[in-house]
Amino acid sequence: MNDVTISNKSLREQREFESLYKNPKYARAAWAEKVYTRWSAEAQPPIQIYDDKGNLSVQSQVENAVWSNLLKEFERLGISRKPTNGEMTEACQDYYSRHNSSVYVARRDSMGAKPIDETKQQVQVDNPLEGMTDEELFVMQKALEDYRNKQSNAIEYKEEDTNE
Repeated sequence: MNDVTISNKSLREQREFESLYKNPKYARAAWAEKVYTRWSAEAQPPIQIYDDKGNLSVQSQVENAVWSNLLKEFERLGISRKPTNGEMTEACQDYYSRHNSSVYVARRDSMGAKPIDETKQQVQVDNPLEGMTDEELFVMQKALEDYRNKQSNAIEYKEEDTNE
C-alpha cells in the first residue's frame, strides 16, 4: 500500500478551498468569475487534426472555417484583436446548431430562451376575502351598499343644484 504524504501547504490550500466553496453564494460568484475570465481570454487558433489518410478531420475543417469567418468579420468591423474563447465557442455552437437539434436546444436554453411548460405552472390567486367569515362579508356588503347609496344621493343632490 502506498503511503501518500501531503505537505502542510497542500493541506492548508485544500482546507481553504473546501471552506470557501461550502458557501453557495461565494461558490457561484467564484465560478462566474472563472467562467468570465476564461471566456474573455484570447482563443487559440484551431488545432489541426488529421485522420489516418492525412486529411483534415471534419471538426478541424469546421473550426478553421469558423475561425476564418470570425477574423473576416472582425476585419470588416475594424476590430484588430483575435477572437475570444467565448466568441469562438458561440460561433461554433451557431454552426453546429444548424445541423444538430440537441446542440440547438442546448444553445437556446443557455441563452435564456427555453420555452416554459405552462402545464406545470402553479397559479395562486390571493383573495383577501377568502379568509373572512360570512358575517364579516355581510358587514362589508352592507357597508358597500351604504357607501354606494350615499354616492348616488350626493350625485342626485348636485344635479338638483345645477338645475335650479
